[in-house]
Amino acid sequence: MENDILSEKYAISLLIYLFNKNSPVNKDELRKNVVKSVSSLDKLLDKLKENNLINIKEEIIGRRTYFISLTDKGKTLSGLLKEVEKINESSSESLTEFNYLLIKIPTGIYQDLLKMIRIEKNWKDLEDLILESIKEKLEKWKKDHVELINRP
Repeated sequence: MENDILSEKYAISLLIYLFNKNSPVNKDELRKNVVKSVSSLDKLLDKLKENNLINIKEEIIGRRTYFISLTDKGKTLSGLLKEVEKINESSSESLTEFNYLLIKIPTGIYQDLLKMIRIEKNWKDLEDLILESIKEKLEKWKKDHVELINRP
């Protein structure tokens, strides 16, 4: 993905939040529930929009209000992230669940992953590459979102 948007702080949380809501969300709601800083939220929304993961619709309801929703690309990615989150939460990661995720990876991304394996040669196969990537992203996400994880 361009500029590795998923490594941005709160990107995964925001995408999953929008995915769970399944309808346009007011920007203020995102600020209250996901990204506390207005400037950080604005920067993240701009990057997600640049990567065609979200739509931002401006409406004037008394005052200017912005509604954020996922694009089709954003829904697909968020759905995959949600499934990865479920697998990570369960103590028994089964190969069947992993293979199910692999089937859903778009062909272009799959081909890019295979190229990475051939170039890097640090991984014996696609499964190693993806598991390592997922573990790294999830660890970073957990570190960046300690306050969300520790909420009651």
